[in-house]
Amino acid sequence: MVVGGGGVAGRAARLWAAAAGQVVRLARPRWWRRWPPVPAPDPHYLRFRLQTQYGDPDREPEPADVLAYLRWSGTTAGLQAEPEIPLAPVTLARRERATSSGRRD
Repeated sequence: MVVGGGGVAGRAARLWAAAAGQVVRLARPRWWRRWPPVPAPDPHYLRFRLQTQYGDPDREPEPADVLAYLRWSGTTAGLQAEPEIPLAPVTLARRERATSSGRRD
């Protein structure tokens, strides 16, 4: 699953940061001390997640599900923040008047 998931994220460059964050978050504690030193999730955790998602711990995840998970994890981690909506000129003028007079809206 880890290799397959990485291949899916490789095709969606905007999700690379989310994918890298998930590698760090899901890696087994002290992963570098086990051979081979790969930051893979704990196999028990992975089986649990596959069981809860698909009802089969041995099933490979669907690529669309991996992408949806990475999009979700990226937005919850603040990696894909929503663009800021600019304020209307009237709102900006009102805010400037309020701050210059010492008032706060």
